[in-house]
Order: sequence, then C-alpha cells, then structure tokens
Amino acid sequence: MTTIAAAALAYLSCGLSVIPIAPDGTKAPTLAWTPYQTTAIAADDVPRLFPPGAGLAVIGGAVSGGLEILDFDHPDAFPRWLERLQEADPDLAQVVAGLPLIETPDEGRHLYYRCSTVGRPQKLARTAAKFRSLHVPGKLKDVLIETKGEGGYVLAPPSPPECHESGRTYRHISGVAPENTPTITPDERETLLAVARMLDEVPATPEPPAPPQRDPGPAAGDRPGDAWAAATDWAAILEPHGWARAGKTGGQDAWRRPGKTRGISATCNGDHFYCHTTSAAPLEAGRAYDKLGLLAALEHQGDIRSAVRALAADGYGDRPQPRQPTTAEIDPFDDEADPFDDPDFYRDPADDDPAADPGPTPDLLLDAVALAAPLPPLDFLLEELGLVAGGGAPHLIAGYGFSGKTLACQAMLLSLAAGRPVWGQYRSRQTYRVAHVDLEQGNRLTRARYQRLARGMGVHLPQLGDSIVAAVMPADLRLTRACAARWRRIMAERDLVVVDSLRAAAAGSDENSSDVRQHLDLLGELADETGCRALVIVHARKPSQDSEGGLYAIRGSSAIYDGADSVLLFGAAKGEPICVQHVKARSTGLLAPDLALVVEDVPVDTELDPDADDATPGLRVAVRGTELISEQRQKVAEKRRQDAAQRDAEALRKVLRGRPAGLSGRMLRSLSGVSRRGFDAAVDVLGREIETVPGPRNSTLHRLSGGQCDPA
Repeated sequence: MTTIAAAALAYLSCGLSVIPIAPDGTKAPTLAWTPYQTTAIAADDVPRLFPPGAGLAVIGGAVSGGLEILDFDHPDAFPRWLERLQEADPDLAQVVAGLPLIETPDEGRHLYYRCSTVGRPQKLARTAAKFRSLHVPGKLKDVLIETKGEGGYVLAPPSPPECHESGRTYRHISGVAPENTPTITPDERETLLAVARMLDEVPATPEPPAPPQRDPGPAAGDRPGDAWAAATDWAAILEPHGWARAGKTGGQDAWRRPGKTRGISATCNGDHFYCHTTSAAPLEAGRAYDKLGLLAALEHQGDIRSAVRALAADGYGDRPQPRQPTTAEIDPFDDEADPFDDPDFYRDPADDDPAADPGPTPDLLLDAVALAAPLPPLDFLLEELGLVAGGGAPHLIAGYGFSGKTLACQAMLLSLAAGRPVWGQYRSRQTYRVAHVDLEQGNRLTRARYQRLARGMGVHLPQLGDSIVAAVMPADLRLTRACAARWRRIMAERDLVVVDSLRAAAAGSDENSSDVRQHLDLLGELADETGCRALVIVHARKPSQDSEGGLYAIRGSSAIYDGADSVLLFGAAKGEPICVQHVKARSTGLLAPDLALVVEDVPVDTELDPDADDATPGLRVAVRGTELISEQRQKVAEKRRQDAAQRDAEALRKVLRGRPAGLSGRMLRSLSGVSRRGFDAAVDVLGREIETVPGPRNSTLHRLSGGQCDPA
C-alpha cells in the first residue's frame, strides 16, 4: 500500500472524510467530490482512488465530525491573530496551542478544530490591497483569513509537492495530529472567528447616516441624536441589553455578547462599535454602528427616525423658539386676538406636513466619508472570466444560433457543482449550488446533454444530489413581478442560476424597446435578496459583412447590454472553434483575454457509469490555444476577401458586356464602383475572361475576351 493510501486510511479511521488530489499543481480532486461531503469514501476503495503520486485533502463539515479549518493565507496573519486572541482570552489561546497546526506551501497556516456548530466557508479578514504569493510568481491574493467548513476542503500532509502550484509541501508543525483533532465549544469557535474579523483591513459596512433633520432656524439648538450621543457612553447603551465589558484588545475596548461567559464578540474604538459575531441579533456581523445606529438597532428595529423621535420626547436637543408675530398680524383693536396664544406659533409646520417628510430616501444617501471609504473586495464565481458572485446585475452570454452558448453554460454549471475546472481551465474557489431554468431546449435535450457532459468529465451525475437542479420548460414562468415569488424559490440557497433565454423569459416584451431591461433588473433585485447571481443567455444578430473578425452583437435594445454586469460574446461557424470575447466588465473593469472553446466527443468510461450506452460518447467543452482564434479569424477574413473579389468581378463583367471595344482601367472602376484595391483581385478572378488591348495615346483597355460582349 502506498504512503498516501495509508494516510487516507488513517484519516478515515478517525472520522475525517478525505478525497484524492491530482498531482498537477491545481489542487483539484481527481474525482467528483460532492458525494463525499456527506458520505466518506469506503476503506476498500482507498487503494484504487489514492494511487502513487496522488495527494490528499480533508473535507470539512458534519461528514468529518464537525471539522472546520481556519485558513491563514498570509504568513503574518496567524501570529497577529494569536496575539489578539491572547489579549482577548488567554485560556482559549492555551486551547489553541494544542490544536493541529499545518504550515501551508506558501507559509500560511491551517488550524484544525471540531465543533457542533460549523458553517459554510466564509471570508473573515481581507487586505485593503492585494499581496503577492511568496512562492507562486505573479499570484496576487486579498484574503487574510477564511474558514473551510461545510462544502470546503484543504490539502493535508503527506500530499506530495506536485499537488501545489509552488512545488512545496504541507507540514504538521504543532499540536496534535490532524487525525486527532479536538472539539471546541460553539462559544470558543465564536471567539476564534471574532478575533479573525478584527484583522479585516476592509472597513466594516457603516451604519447608514441619520436622516437629515430640518433646520428650524437660527434659534434652534442641538439635534436630539447629537445631544444624546454627547451625554451617553457606550456602556449605557450596551449593558442594559446584556453586553459586558471584556477588557481591551488591539487598543480597543472589547465587549462580550449576552449569554457568553468568556471571549469577545465586538470591539469599540470610541467612534464606532464593531460587531464580530453572527450570534448577537439584531446586530449584524461585520457591521460598524455609531451610537445612534446602535440604539436604533437594539431598541427601534433599526429605525433611526423612530430613535430620534424618542430622544426628542425624552428632552434631548433644543426645540425651536416660537417665532415673533409681525406688526401686521396684531390687531390693536381686538383685545381677544393675541397671536402669542396661537399654538401654531409654537409648532414646527413641517411636523404636520406629510409632503415635508422625505421618507426613507435619506437613509440611502451616502455622504463624502462613505463615498471615500475603501471598497470591499469582490467575491467571484470565476475570477479569470470576471464572473462576480452574490447580489448584483446579471451576467450575459450572447451568441448567434448554434454558437454553443447553452452547451457551454451547462458544462459550466456541472463543473461548478462537481468542483471541476470550468471548461477544463478555470478553477472556482469552492463547489457551488446551481440551477438551470430551461425555457427553450426541452426535457429530452437538456437531460441528454447533462448526461453526456457528466460522462465526458468523469462525473457520476446522481452523486451530485441537489447541488445542481433544473427547471425544464416550467409552465407560465416569466421574468415578471407576478412570478417573482417563483423565481425567489428557485434562487434561494443557490449561488448561480442560468436563464435560457431572455427572449423566452421575457415573452410578450418587445426586445427592441428599452423596457426589456426591466426583466434583467428584476433578476438583479432577486440576486440582492437571495445572494444568487443570474447568468442569462441572450441571442445575437449575425455579424455584418464589414464587421472586423466576425463580431456578434446582442440583438434588441441596447438596454439589454446596459443592464448587464458582464457580457461574454460567443461566435462560431459550423465545424469551427467557438470564439469567446469578454466585451463588458462593469464590476471589475478588466476584460479577460479572448479564448477558443471546442466541443469534443469523449469515450464512455463504463466503470464509472455502467449503465451508459457504449454507442453514445461523452461530451467535453474545453479551452484550446488562442492560436485557434487567430486561425479562425484569418479564415473569416480570407472568405470575406474572396466573396468581395467575386462581387467585384461580376460588377466588371456586367459593365464590359456592353462595351466590346473595352474601357480604360480608370473608367471601368468608375462605372463598376470597384475600388482600386479590389480591381486587381477582381481581374485575377476573371482570369482569361478578360484581356487587355492597346488603346489610343498609348493607353491600355480592358475588355471581355472571346466574344463575350452583348451584341450592339
């Protein structure tokens, strides 16, 4: 038995689910690993699945007894985190000293622990600017600390150096062996993650500014919120709600949430209160609160306007003084008409004017400080293609009929669900839960393509479970507000949904009208709600004769293009590679290089899929060298030149048929409309059909040979 197979058995015997890793530097599994997120590999299969040279990865989550790994990607991240932890909870720091600690090939750290509460992978701390990998030239990173739990995995010792792109190994440096990973409490895990979030260099989302209060004039005093904040310390806000001081860490006041007896849950720098835990509802993890925002969150369901009104009722802030009546408003002959008795003089008219209430809009306004705040890094489905994850406007894939856009999307979905490189080239950071809304192909074709693509990838499709789902020709499902609830159910707890196609989903809408954008905007709103980004297939018009390189353009209103976050254009002729061009990248501003895709038949692996039909090969969509694009463009350009020469030759022939004596080259070009450049190519096409003869004053005339002219 090989060393790696023996190690895999050791991990399995201790309740850790493992998978084999390819020794090609990609850190990719050699098989579809989604099934092993819930069921570990059988011991009898280990010798076959872990051959010599293969690597090994450990899967997080319940399948491994609640395993979670803190992944410190920067060499300095772990010591900085440990220093903060020792300040916040020295006893927990002693517990951490006994946990398995692995040095990664890039001199980062993996810290293993088990816990009854484990979530999906999450990024806890990022850098404001990207940093360079120590041992992988040209690679840039921005994540300092992240977790690998449910749906995540990390490579582990004794994986050979060929498994990592740096050519270096993973090394156990302290604590117990990974096979003997101890269990910590949910409160202890919360503290570990909270301390990690303190190292986040990207500012937390600030509480939205308080609504602007109407200026009552020069006699006004402090605003209620300002007066209250100046007179109130943080303890007076937090302690009535069960929060307790937890000392200091990193020069900031540390706070512990209600129900927690040790560790920290939040920090305060004097200006803002930063919540670092997901267990302190109604406060949100990763959010910064000023005093008024914190009061609103804790006591007014987040309504700052309600908090301000309550503070004013408690006497904070100065009310405007009553205005003085003018002489014209005083009737000296009316003893009973005293304007100072009129309550209107003491009331702010705007209090009773509904039109003066700006409603919720000011809460959405960003002041200059908020506008100047550094932007958080983007999360990507596929960074190399500029496909951003989470909420936001949909991505588009556009192509003329039979350009392979739907097949490429199906291959992408299958790869993301199975944890395989998309189109054999582009790796994602994790597996994703994906959905396909098919409004064009129908049941048989959609299923047949997924089956063949799975065979081509070596993926046993049933093992993916509900990681990939399809809604095939759903009745009356359209991109309208009336169907929003149905779309919300499809997108809930998914990461990506492919909509095929916009024309079908927006049936009844005029795609040449700017109103067609409302369908894309609806998908953007649903993405913001659910965190599931949409990828929409749209149709393109044929390239014009004069378009350079055979470019395709989106059919319909320009509002379709304007409403997208990114756009990939697909173009292909029958039997030719698919040319993919990245023509829009709103979020990143960076366009990916052009690429060529080929669709290939793959022999069926009957061991993997014993029920497969030997006569039906698998399918593979794969990236090929960019030289294919140059070859394709050269062929297109050459065909265009040949077609133009044929048209010009026919134009010359038509003019010369009625002129047996012939014409000079200049006159022939003028009458036929053929350019000087096209003239020589057209003459070459005509060949022996045209001849030159001497003309007057040493000129040369062109005429059709062999009596081809029309009779006079």
